[in-house]
Amino acid sequence: MIYFQGLNVGTFYTISTLMNQSLVPYYPTEAVNIGRIGSVIVISGMFGSVACGLWLSKTRKFKLTLSLVYSLSFCGMLLYSVTIGNCSIWVIFFVAAFMGFFMTGYLPLGFEYAAEITYPVSEDIASSFLNCSAQIFGIMMTLGIGQMLQNISVISCNITLTALMAIGSVVTCEIISFICESCEHCLYKQLASRLWLFF
Repeated sequence: MIYFQGLNVGTFYTISTLMNQSLVPYYPTEAVNIGRIGSVIVISGMFGSVACGLWLSKTRKFKLTLSLVYSLSFCGMLLYSVTIGNCSIWVIFFVAAFMGFFMTGYLPLGFEYAAEITYPVSEDIASSFLNCSAQIFGIMMTLGIGQMLQNISVISCNITLTALMAIGSVVTCEIISFICESCEHCLYKQLASRLWLFF
């Protein structure tokens, strides 16, 4: 979870921080709109956090929800990478809103899931580790991608971020499936031992 959360949030921080440097070369006369795209990502992310949190609270389907939201975050990153320089700036507004909705929407899901799988350990500890990893990944990825922007190209930066999100998406689905099965197995063992003591 530390890796998934850190990678997702790190990608979000990197895109938000370096948006001006990555978009101005393709849209040199759209500086104002590029700033607005950043606002769109943040605002859509606020709605995403609330919507995803409410969905998880209602369904309690951790495996499905986390896997789906992370996969859609990857799709958003892929669309963002493909549309830059190939589409109108207005298309990027919609793609950025989609990406921000799911990338930020993953945050409350990660915290909730970490609290579930680390119970009875205090959820403050799990949240602290996740938050710490997010900051570390954010700093490292922003510095690394920033150097790539200066020395290589915007395309290489987007390919790198998309590849990292793809890896995170695949591994998330596999690991979450394994954790869910392990938790169910432990629960069944506890129930069986209690029933055995009862009889």
